[in-house]
Amino acid sequence: MIGISPAIANRLWLLSALPEELRFRRALRHVSGCQWGVLKEILARNSASDFGRRHRFDSIGSVVDFRGRVPLSDYEDYRQAVEGIAAGGR
Repeated sequence: MIGISPAIANRLWLLSALPEELRFRRALRHVSGCQWGVLKEILARNSASDFGRRHRFDSIGSVVDFRGRVPLSDYEDYRQAVEGIAAGGR
């Protein structure tokens, strides 16, 4: 059985990764826009949750809005909700 050399296999792998590398390099030029896009997706997916409704995720239109509306928090702020979910709650 004839196999391909490791060097050729490596080059083929690199070529297969080229589209993703180009996408990554384009994203590097627009980091804040990409991060805002990710945050918008997270807000949209969670807007109907108790936390999302409480902090009005559906009307957050900027990072400044997010910072002003969603306070810094730690585990203790979520303990009751986590324990409720662990006990079978939603």
